[in-house]
Amino acid sequence: MEHFPPLAHVRFPDEVISKGDPDRRPAKVRGLISRTAGMVALEADFSNRTLLATVQGSRPPVSLEAMVQSLDRNCGVHRQHVRVEVSFPSDFFISFASMDDCQRVLDLSGHFRYGGVTIGFRRWHRSAQARGAKLTFFTKLSFEGMPPEAWEWEAVSQLLSKLDGQLVEILPATDRWCMVVTAWMRDPYDIPKEYDLEFPEPVGLPDAPALSDDPASSQPPQAPTFRCTLVYPLIIHVLEVVDRSPVCTDLAPEFVDEDEDTTRKNVFPCWGGRVDGTGRGPTRGGGHAFAIPAIDGVGGGWGRQHSSGDWGILRSRGLLVPAGGLPTPLAA
Repeated sequence: MEHFPPLAHVRFPDEVISKGDPDRRPAKVRGLISRTAGMVALEADFSNRTLLATVQGSRPPVSLEAMVQSLDRNCGVHRQHVRVEVSFPSDFFISFASMDDCQRVLDLSGHFRYGGVTIGFRRWHRSAQARGAKLTFFTKLSFEGMPPEAWEWEAVSQLLSKLDGQLVEILPATDRWCMVVTAWMRDPYDIPKEYDLEFPEPVGLPDAPALSDDPASSQPPQAPTFRCTLVYPLIIHVLEVVDRSPVCTDLAPEFVDEDEDTTRKNVFPCWGGRVDGTGRGPTRGGGHAFAIPAIDGVGGGWGRQHSSGDWGILRSRGLLVPAGGLPTPLAA
């Protein structure tokens, strides 16, 4: 049986600050999420069998049941073949069992009447409740410290969504040290240099203590009081940015050509194991198989410079290259 804790104002009547209090929450924020396979499937289904309905004129109230009865009476759509739901900003979200019924109702848009009220219909579209925006910076970036089980499309898409970006490609990996991707980003200035990536632990871990088989000695199940997580510290490198924004210069405004195409590529050097902007720093050799004889006095791969132009060369020479015939388990 699910356990419900006592109400806060009953147990602690003197508490003055409550977690979740609307007065302490931000008024508005913006977040980006990646499109999922489920969203694509629903969109395809809605676009063929779903209409948005709006009560026109003086907009008197129309109940859900009245809408269902009107569809049956005016269009011959039986109630078992339609579902009407309240929506906004349109008044109703109407789903049909068949595309023919959907089209027949759509053809009556502007002529469909209920109790002297005209109701308009239009096909649902994903932009019906949205306004347009853009991600304008095509960016090449890399992540150091990604856990091996997160080297797949959905996990990386979630991470980039947190950074206000949309994943384009996971570039072929030559090691398990650094993942390189391309993405559309909202603002490269907002990409942090370090990031603590947190994953919840799986529910019902195999090493969790099992309950006793003896019903007399077993304790009743209790509601969980927390969820265990694992935190992975990442270093994020911004390698390239295709920039089409106005050029920042010291020139007077009259000397700036506003119609000029300002498209350019910004390339930034970075060093493995070092936070961007902190310089080269100390290097590490170690006893790993990928350590090579010193090049320019540097042994091993840590601390070796790699920029976008020669990324693959330096990494394949100085870092771990896969061995054997098993392909890299990276989801495309």
